[in-house]
Amino acid sequence: MEHRSSAIAFNTSLKFAKSSLEFRTSATQGFFIGADAEAMLTLTLSLLSTTSYFLIILNKMTHILGTTIIAIRWIVMVYVGYHDENIVDARL
Repeated sequence: MEHRSSAIAFNTSLKFAKSSLEFRTSATQGFFIGADAEAMLTLTLSLLSTTSYFLIILNKMTHILGTTIIAIRWIVMVYVGYHDENIVDARL
């Protein structure tokens, strides 16, 4: 009878160890899935941040380019002597 109860106890502890191992495996897989999702979220936020910085720089460059083109246009108009009734003559 004692042999049988120790076999039952061993069998129970084996089942417990197996279920504990399965729980740890599934918890580990869940952790890695969570880590992948966190990595993807971090990557997405980094790309959005980089894109926004790029757009800000592009906006500033466009503004500088537009201002430069307007300045060159004014210089050319003054140099050539061309003036329109809407544009104040710089020689006055």
